[in-house]
Amino acid sequence: MKLTIFCDGLTEPTNPNGYGCVAFVVFAGEVSGRRYAERPLPVHQSYACIARPGAGITNNVCEYRAVRGALKWLITNTHQAAKDCDEVEIRTDSQLVVKQVAGDWATKADHLRVFRDECRQMLSQIRIPVRLRWIPREENDVADALTRVAYEKARA
Repeated sequence: MKLTIFCDGLTEPTNPNGYGCVAFVVFAGEVSGRRYAERPLPVHQSYACIARPGAGITNNVCEYRAVRGALKWLITNTHQAAKDCDEVEIRTDSQLVVKQVAGDWATKADHLRVFRDECRQMLSQIRIPVRLRWIPREENDVADALTRVAYEKARA
């Protein structure tokens, strides 16, 4: 069986310096690009506002933090996940995160290099194969919806 994890980051109402929100959603099995309502129920989901306006947060930081959250969840739950699945695919609409972690693109910003290195280190700790994959934004509706929930809750 495969775990499919959707990740997203959001900075609203401005990028940079808006509210920074992150989310990831874990599904058991292969999941197509269908809309959220047509997907099976997630086995785990997490979302949060990680920064208030003015904190210097950017969309790229939020995208990295969402992937990092998913990797932390995998590390914590690897013993359970390894029993039930033989691969993991982490999907994100951030081509920058996917390409930088893979080493296909240079990471010029020091603060993003820290996130990239941390993600690489966490990937090396997971005992089942994990693949990061870029997807178009419209296929990431489930994680995007949760970042917007985090944003609305933070503004309330």
